[in-house]
Amino acid sequence: MKSRSTSLQQKRYLELRELYLQQLDIYSTANRNSEIATILLKMGDLATQYEQYHEAVGYYQRCLTMLEPDENAQEISTVLNALGQAYVRFGKYVDAEECYKKALVITENTQNKQLTALVYHHLGMLYARRGNLQQAFEYYRDSLRLDRAAENKEGVACTLHELGNLMVHQSNYEEAQRYYYESLRIKTELGDRRGTAITQAAMGQVSALQGDIEEAIRLWNHSLTVLEALQASEAELVNEWLSACQRGGKPLKITHLSSSKIFGSG
Repeated sequence: MKSRSTSLQQKRYLELRELYLQQLDIYSTANRNSEIATILLKMGDLATQYEQYHEAVGYYQRCLTMLEPDENAQEISTVLNALGQAYVRFGKYVDAEECYKKALVITENTQNKQLTALVYHHLGMLYARRGNLQQAFEYYRDSLRLDRAAENKEGVACTLHELGNLMVHQSNYEEAQRYYYESLRIKTELGDRRGTAITQAAMGQVSALQGDIEEAIRLWNHSLTVLEALQASEAELVNEWLSACQRGGKPLKITHLSSSKIFGSG
């Protein structure tokens, strides 16, 4: 049986999707492929946001058919990135990697450092999921290098956070906290409240793993206050961690919170 919040989310998704479908009908009648592609990309992003990943894949694939390789290279790489993310969400890692590798060829040819950094970042996340930590580290390192060259602080902060996650996976907690602290500093400077709260939660997890429960609780309380105010989905997990520690209960199960965004239409 679906919870009330799940039903409300589904209703909201269907309402927003209907608005896009109406726009799609208008542009389709006028054969305006560029506008059709934009709407399909937004529909894919919407479906991804509401965890309708199979629908998202369909919208992104249709979007690609509307774009001309010679004229829309950057747009195609953006859609391929988003499509790869959707594939990752339901475990189609081979398809995701294929999308990312195609996007990488395009971004490198157009010399777009920021988009290339984004592809490397997503490849890093994919390889981390698959357990190839050394390859994941190398992709993150490449992403970090390009984002720093492009002065993309948001990208730098996200990749530093993922490097922290990678270090936690290897039980290198001191190095993990170093990456998290640097990510937190940049996110605070950018005024990224959600990102800051997620990195604080990750730092709390490391503190708990190191046995510093008091510091873990302090960090989780700060994080939870912000995440609940933003109605962020991560609040539920942080609340579970906090409750378990306050009860002196079960050992902490390592769960990697990601501060990365799904990049599509923006």
